[in-house]
Amino acid sequence: MTDSPALELTGLVHRYARSYVLRGANLQLARGEVLALYGSNGAGKTTLLKIMATALSPSRGTGKILGFPLNDQQRIRGKVLLVSHHLGLYQELSGLENLEFSAKMSLKNTPKASLQIALERVGMGSVTARVRAYSSGMRKRLALAKMLILEPELVLLDEPFAALDPEGKNLVEELLTLERQRGTTLIIASHEPERTAKISSLETTLQNGLLSEPNAPRLA
Repeated sequence: MTDSPALELTGLVHRYARSYVLRGANLQLARGEVLALYGSNGAGKTTLLKIMATALSPSRGTGKILGFPLNDQQRIRGKVLLVSHHLGLYQELSGLENLEFSAKMSLKNTPKASLQIALERVGMGSVTARVRAYSSGMRKRLALAKMLILEPELVLLDEPFAALDPEGKNLVEELLTLERQRGTTLIIASHEPERTAKISSLETTLQNGLLSEPNAPRLA
């Protein structure tokens, strides 16, 4: 499967009630690429990322993620991480306990010291409170720590710079640049093209339910 593209999506259609969000979106992306995904609010970027993560099934269309068909949720979810507004964090656990649980569910025998190092890398090393007490920015940082310990092959990021101060945004930029260097395939849905363009190798726009042909990013 390692020779297959990271993504092969053909004719993806999705609707909520009578409203179509995706109207036949197509996308092929090689492994190791970093794709910036642009589009206005409500264009369907979050829906598209959820379909890629198998958190949502398309109304019509076919696709493969890392060589596996979209309905092979078990294999895909072990290789893909979605960092979104709903970050999949457990409210009654601490940040460290969330990382321990994520590592266990991914069958990774990660030492506690390594989990602590991941927290320190995202500026959360001294935080012991439960996640329910976290700010939006702290939750985003913890989700990025999950990325560091799980080492997924494909990371889908929904507005990763949102709810962060300038220091936090610089941290996200740094971590995603390192992931690109590691060969991770990244798809970044963002309203901050000035930051995203510095990380990405390609960009596409979702408009009227369709994706434009991926092109090199337009640097500011």
